[in-house]
Amino acid sequence: MIPWLVSLSCEYLNVDLQHPAMRRMDLTNIDLPDCSKTLVWCSHVLEHITDDRKALSEIFRVLAPGGLLVLQVPIGGDETFEDPKMVSDADRLENFLQEDHVRLYGRDFTKRLEEAGFDCEMLSTASLSDSDQSLYALKHPVYREVFVCRRPTTT
Repeated sequence: MIPWLVSLSCEYLNVDLQHPAMRRMDLTNIDLPDCSKTLVWCSHVLEHITDDRKALSEIFRVLAPGGLLVLQVPIGGDETFEDPKMVSDADRLENFLQEDHVRLYGRDFTKRLEEAGFDCEMLSTASLSDSDQSLYALKHPVYREVFVCRRPTTT
């Protein structure tokens, strides 16, 4: 996917805190200027970050007015479930679906995004026909939602 994204924009930048990336960066302390990006694509990251609200605040800060944030996180139901006492791999696997997750989001995630200042829409592959869901391998119940958010042009 990276070569395709690079072909679309000479300003493409991929960041990660622990894995190989163009720049090593922490989403809770993004080393980029205010309003410097028009698109942030954050796929399956926030469920790993203890202070996801701080990360959302930082993403909002670096997005230009009218900028787009595309997010994907595992969704386990209607309400987000967090419990900071769950620190063992077994507890996290059972409750958050993976040993290094710190929460399991719900469809109420849009509220958290709106609290960060974004205008947000949740799209779901459930709106596609069963045949299209099967054809494109989109039937997994935890990975159906995509959140498309904009930083308002005025705050």
